[in-house]
Amino acid sequence: MSIETILERIATAMERQAAALERPLVALTGAQQASVGTPAATAASPAPQPTRRGPGRPTKAEQQAAAAAAAAPEPEPTPAGEDLLGDSGGDDFLGTEEPAKPVTIEDVRAALVDYGKRVSSQEKARKLLKDHGGADTLKSLSPDKYAAVVAAARG
Repeated sequence: MSIETILERIATAMERQAAALERPLVALTGAQQASVGTPAATAASPAPQPTRRGPGRPTKAEQQAAAAAAAAPEPEPTPAGEDLLGDSGGDDFLGTEEPAKPVTIEDVRAALVDYGKRVSSQEKARKLLKDHGGADTLKSLSPDKYAAVVAAARG
């Protein structure tokens, strides 16, 4: 047996393993669960294979899995300043906390554009810049006011 033949057999076996892992899991109904335990039932009826419903349409099992995932409650976020252990100490001896990213003029510009689109008025965006930043243009806005303008535009 040549090395090419051996490698071809290995590749074929790996493809079968990958295909078996990619098949979606099918939930069993109560009647199916009762029949799973009997040897005659398992030998007589192979596991049903889901079929595609057309180009791009998901199977019923995929639809049910997506519906179950959408209905699952989202985990509650950890409050700011408190880690998972409940310790609210500010010292991070491992140095894993990321420093706060400073707000740039590009962030201010993007926030004002989004605000202008939301309220359908660039005049209101300019008024927000004047009220919260004390400037008529972005170029005249001082860097220490960037965060206040962004917060006002997003809030």
